[in-house]
Amino acid sequence: MSKIPEGILTGHTTSLGDFDECLAVRGQVNISDADGSSLSNFKGKYCRVTAYPQEICDLYSGAMDRFKLTSAPGAGARAPIFEAGVFPSGALCIPSKCSNEDLQTILALGAAAGNLTGICMAVGDCQTDDR
Repeated sequence: MSKIPEGILTGHTTSLGDFDECLAVRGQVNISDADGSSLSNFKGKYCRVTAYPQEICDLYSGAMDRFKLTSAPGAGARAPIFEAGVFPSGALCIPSKCSNEDLQTILALGAAAGNLTGICMAVGDCQTDDR
């Protein structure tokens, strides 16, 4: 996960983390099901994420799947950072076994748990190392 960027108080709102480090991640997970358990390999998957005001989500609600927007439940006041037209973005490193939809669900649950209303998240491009 990328961190809050340096210079945020002066308008710098993008933190992309370490792309190469994420793509270099390799691991195995033990998956259990009715037939027993097995090992499954995974890689790091680097995904861009941007926060938008709820109004943008509402405006494009018919195209939410196309833009991969996920809304936090509830309606609230517009976040002050959006008043300046600033849309904070960052990146997350997730296991390659997770889909973009999985990430959208996690973001929405995190926003709800943090009581963040009036915000939606857009999951942008995700990349893995196909070697």
